[in-house]
Amino acid sequence: MIDIPRKCIEEHQGAELVCEENHRKMIFHKSAERIAEKIQIDKCVPMQGKRCDYLVRDWKNRHHFVELKGRKVMAAFDQLEASIPQLVETAPHLRPQIWCFIVCSKYPQVPKERTGYQNRQTQLKKRWNAETRVMAQVGRHELTDD
Repeated sequence: MIDIPRKCIEEHQGAELVCEENHRKMIFHKSAERIAEKIQIDKCVPMQGKRCDYLVRDWKNRHHFVELKGRKVMAAFDQLEASIPQLVETAPHLRPQIWCFIVCSKYPQVPKERTGYQNRQTQLKKRWNAETRVMAQVGRHELTDD
């Protein structure tokens, strides 16, 4: 697992934590009293190979990977899959809680593309126990105490 430099981590207190890039954004809603970490992966954390844009770790040490993408959604799946083992302790007995969010320019209307995304979502679930969502322009997720 990679050691994340302190300069890449922003501790966030407040009701909304936003990851934003090129007119796409992922908004995490949470209790204002809770602190979560927003970690800029791309352009900050020294990693091998592909990497996602952000990782948000909440107060229960749950991992929320974010890739803000234009149209190359399948490439976003590759970036997420490459980032998880480098940033999360993934030993089989640990079973960490992982979510992956891809926020793209627009959600595909072609059924063949949606099927490809569903197959990749299934792969991430089997390999990393990761829940994955593909959204257009602005994504939202609630960070809860559950």
